Amino acid sequence: MEPGHLAALRSYAAAIHEITLREREDIVIPQIKSLRTGGVASSPEVLTEEKRVLLQGPPGSGKTHLMRYLAASLAENFLNSEEFACPVLVQARTTAPPEGEDYALWLANQAIEQAWGGELEREALCKALKTGNTHILFDGLDEILDTSFRISTLRALAELARANPRLSFIVSIRDRSPGEISTQSLELLSPWTILPFDEVRLLRFRATRFSRPQPLDQVSESRLLKESLGNPLILRLLFTYATKEKFQLPKSRGRLFEDIVHAIHVRERERLRASPPAGELERGLEVFAKALAVKKLPHMAMEDARNTIESDPEWNFNNVATDRLLTYAMERLVLLVSPIEGRIGFAHRVFYEYYLGRVLARNIDLVDQVAPSELDEPLIFAAGLTANPTSVITAAYKRRTVQLAISCCEESDQPEVTREHLVSLIANDLHPEYLTALQKLFSAPDSSPPDGGDNLESEQHEDDYDFYTDLQELWVSLPRRGAPVNSRGHALEEFAKKLFGSFFRVVETRLHHRVGEIDLVCEIENLDPFWASYGGDVWVECKNTESKASIEQINTFIGKLVGSRWRIGFFLSSSGFSRDAMRRVREAAANPAIPLIVPVSGDEIQHLIAERSALPRFFKKCVRKVA
Repeated sequence: MEPGHLAALRSYAAAIHEITLREREDIVIPQIKSLRTGGVASSPEVLTEEKRVLLQGPPGSGKTHLMRYLAASLAENFLNSEEFACPVLVQARTTAPPEGEDYALWLANQAIEQAWGGELEREALCKALKTGNTHILFDGLDEILDTSFRISTLRALAELARANPRLSFIVSIRDRSPGEISTQSLELLSPWTILPFDEVRLLRFRATRFSRPQPLDQVSESRLLKESLGNPLILRLLFTYATKEKFQLPKSRGRLFEDIVHAIHVRERERLRASPPAGELERGLEVFAKALAVKKLPHMAMEDARNTIESDPEWNFNNVATDRLLTYAMERLVLLVSPIEGRIGFAHRVFYEYYLGRVLARNIDLVDQVAPSELDEPLIFAAGLTANPTSVITAAYKRRTVQLAISCCEESDQPEVTREHLVSLIANDLHPEYLTALQKLFSAPDSSPPDGGDNLESEQHEDDYDFYTDLQELWVSLPRRGAPVNSRGHALEEFAKKLFGSFFRVVETRLHHRVGEIDLVCEIENLDPFWASYGGDVWVECKNTESKASIEQINTFIGKLVGSRWRIGFFLSSSGFSRDAMRRVREAAANPAIPLIVPVSGDEIQHLIAERSALPRFFKKCVRKVA
């Protein structure tokens, strides 16, 4: 190879090494399995030993991570010795390969755009793809929505490999049925899949993340861990939930991501004063995800993204707010990235699906605007986030498959309701004679639950019912108008002990602190990342007065918290809050130097009791109002 071309290739390899280097730091690599031989490998480098590889895995299983890990390794080897293959890293995009034309130039153009190279690097890459020792890493074939485009892309890669015996490639894709790729294309590839982490590797990863010399000794059983969470992206999120003994995980992936994104936002908000409010951030990313889904794009031009967000009818985004949101999401949270200069998209597809799931959770009718192939994961997220899961189950069943509808049922907080709804949907689609046959087939002479398992569940429901019944009795019996001030205050404090003690640990009531009397002191024992940034104790102020809580009372409570080391306090007011009081609460929330004041009104308490809402969700919702 000419010296000028070799220097340009090394310049390109150095750029690839720089943008992928962090993938090799502090990471435990998951195992991979050959679907052709059944062999299992602990090192992804075995993939580079084969000419044509298809790397498969479920959503978020770490395909992109492994591809970038390999790119970093290959780039380092190439920079240290000319004998190794030069890596060519390409993220799937919407430009189809030119039929019967120069495939090498097509691929070189994509690679250079994504590594910010110049004309010399483009020319050197093009020549290397035709004659040199190169290894193509083509990531995200599933992000190409058009089936014929996917097939033509694989054909172009195979043609390049046929013309240049020194060229090899790896293509990553989500788990797909052969028909979605084409059987002929599959026969040319060596298929490998990413395996979930076993317990040993999970513990090793956990020890690595905590910089501890020895792994911790236990991981609780969890559907989330068993299904697909042996991947670097999700594990980086999950380690936040780790305690000394076990992982405490929410039931649905939607709630998991909601907590994680909120925790990241709170952490960055403390470091950067000019951060957007949580509600504004969530809405902007939802609008962006919806636009990508409707337009069937993996990313869009920056100016189009700005215009899309600013045109949202539900939130008044101006130029300043939009620029702040996009900059914050890219530079601080790294939820958005610029894969190609001038364009913007989600850093990981799973975050795109999460935010689209949030959109569908509020308005399931939007499924008609989204390509069916894009719906699976967003619907699963939506099922775990929506207050009415039956509409999501219906959409999953009618527009996709029964299996997807079952997965949505498993995400819901109301499993029995969703299962019964799905069964009714299936029954309505069956002819009467088939339904009768099925009922006979599945009928059992003895319907009593084995081993008392269902009894345990019914006891749990009964316990929940008793708790909310007790809470309602305490609330209804609160002394109201005309009662002595002390008796009114003491009664609300007892109610607060019951309510807050159900989620936090009550440490003390009527604490005589140096800053004044504190009605209720609770300790945060839950290591859910949502609460991690607040840590320590929670103070609770109780006001059972005829008038709404005033700005003076809010200021007094703020003064107490400022004089302590704690970072969050709940203000429980049976009569609600004045407009000035709420304005002061929001002003304080916008200042990271002031502890967060969380208002809880009597109306919210009544709604909690009436709906029997899950307490973790109730407290988080109260915080999100102002955080």
